[in-house]
Amino acid sequence: MADIVRLRQVAGNLNVPRIRRHIFLCCDQTKPKCCTTEAGLESWEYLKRRISELDLADVYRTKANCLRICEQEEYAFEAGHIA
Repeated sequence: MADIVRLRQVAGNLNVPRIRRHIFLCCDQTKPKCCTTEAGLESWEYLKRRISELDLADVYRTKANCLRICEQEEYAFEAGHIA
């Protein structure tokens, strides 16, 4: 079992205690369904850049293979909100 002190240190280094929003972006899918791989990765790069530009240290981001909720374009999902 992992040492809880070490896990807290890792979480602290990743700013996990400060996270207020977590965005899941459907991109870089194994089998692209909603958009091309290129379009998904372009959206991912844009998201990363904007979070950095706006200094949103309390926003976390995760690439999702497929959220299975879209039909024609990539989606971002944030704690119950679809964008």
